[in-house]
Amino acid sequence: MQLVFVISGTAFCWVLLLGALYLTHTIPRAVFIPLYYLLHIFIFLFLTVALRRAGVMYTAWALAVVVVGVLLALQIFYGTFVNPAGAARYLTVIDWLIPALLIFGTVSVVGRLAR
Repeated sequence: MQLVFVISGTAFCWVLLLGALYLTHTIPRAVFIPLYYLLHIFIFLFLTVALRRAGVMYTAWALAVVVVGVLLALQIFYGTFVNPAGAARYLTVIDWLIPALLIFGTVSVVGRLAR
């Protein structure tokens, strides 16, 4: 049951991020990238705290691996089946790798601190 909470919470956060991307796609890239990174940190900070309060007792490292793994699976699914024309741009260093590392770090640190 804990895995269901983690997967559904991660999918919900991913949908929130897609909505934020849709709403902010017109702002300049130099302003968008820092806001995009901060949004990732805050959304997954709240997700981790919510999962800990809901009783998810995975270790911080395991929780971070599951969250980033689910995000990778969602991103590959989205790039393959939903938007195949733009798939190559969704797994770039700036748009995916750095946020994934930020998410991994945020979930790891907050997962260790929040009980």
